[in-house]
Amino acid sequence: MSWFEMWILRRLARKAVKQGHQERIVSFYKTLTEAAEREYTEDNVPTLNSFLVENHQKSLIQLPLSYNGSTLVS
Repeated sequence: MSWFEMWILRRLARKAVKQGHQERIVSFYKTLTEAAEREYTEDNVPTLNSFLVENHQKSLIQLPLSYNGSTLVS
């Protein structure tokens, strides 16, 4: 993905993830899941779900998340 595509994706994510709008977050995850289903056609549903959850967990470890000034540890 190019830097421009990543920039657009980050902007769209910021628009989708707003407090009080859980349906936008669900829709964002749904779009990601649909893209994975189109790309990884040989995987069955449990394998694909496990792959997505595993990568989500990896992303949480890589991000320095903070909540009320303290760093969260996964």
